[in-house]
Amino acid sequence: MLTLIWVVIVAIYLVMAVLQYTVAPKIGPNPYFGLKIGYTLSSKEVWVKANKKVGYLMILHGIALIPFSVIAGDNVLLFLLPFLVPLIAISIYGIWYSARLLETIEKSGPYSTVPIKPIKLSLPWKISPLLLVLITATFIWFTYQSLPNVVAVHFDSSGNPNGWSTRETLVQLYFVYLATFTAVAYLLIYAGEKHPLLVHSGMVRIGRDGFLKAGILGFDVAIFILFVAYVWIWGYANSVLVPAYITYMITLTLAMPLIPIGYLIYRWRIYINKGSRGEENGE
Repeated sequence: MLTLIWVVIVAIYLVMAVLQYTVAPKIGPNPYFGLKIGYTLSSKEVWVKANKKVGYLMILHGIALIPFSVIAGDNVLLFLLPFLVPLIAISIYGIWYSARLLETIEKSGPYSTVPIKPIKLSLPWKISPLLLVLITATFIWFTYQSLPNVVAVHFDSSGNPNGWSTRETLVQLYFVYLATFTAVAYLLIYAGEKHPLLVHSGMVRIGRDGFLKAGILGFDVAIFILFVAYVWIWGYANSVLVPAYITYMITLTLAMPLIPIGYLIYRWRIYINKGSRGEENGE
C-alpha cells in the first residue's frame, strides 16, 4: 500500500513542479503560489527567474523520484531520503540564487534596499509548533504499545480500511514528519530574526510579518492534521472510534489548510482598509 502512497506523492510533486515552472512566473509575486520568500517578493524579475529555475530543478527531481516510488515499498527511508534531501538542497539553492539575483539587480539600479529590521514573533507564535509536536509525540508514546503489529493506515470515504502498515513503520514515518515540520518552522522563526529579508512580504502588502506568521500557521495545521490522523488510526485499531469519524477527519483535513490562506487574506484586507481610510483622510 505504501507504494501507491509514494507514487501519488511523486505525481502531486511533479504537477506542482510543472506549475511552478510554467504558471508562477506568469502570475507574478503573490501570497498563494510559487517560491514565496522575501527576495522573490521584492522584485518581479527575481520572482520570474527564480521560479523558473527552482521549478526546472523540481521537475528533474520528480522524474528521478519515479523509480524510488516503485521500489521503496515499505522501506520508508528508501523513499524519504531521496525525496527530502534533494528537496532541501533545491530550496537552499533557490534562496541563494534569489538573494544573489536581487543583489545584482539592485547594484545595477538607481537604488539599494533599505535595511529591514528583524521580524520578531511573540511567544505564542514561537511555541505553537513545539507545543503541538509535544502533544502528538506524547500521545504516540503512550498509545504505541496498544497498537497491533499491523495497523490500518488508509481508509475509504466510508471509513473502511484499504491499506495497512506495521506499527514500527507508521511511527517511524510520523517522527520523520514531525521532526521535519518542527525544524523548518523554527528555521523560519530564526530567519525572521537574523535574515528578515528572507521571510519579508516584499511587494505583497500584508504586513512585514504576514508571510512568516502564515508559514508558522501552515506548519501548525500540518502537525495538527498528523495528530488527528494518528488518533483515527489508533482509535480504529482499538475499536474506540466509529467509522463515521473518518468523515469528520476528511472534512477537517480539507478545511484546515485554508487557515493560513485565510490569514493572508485577513492581513491583506487590513492593509486595504487602512489604505482606504488614509485616502479618505487625505493621507
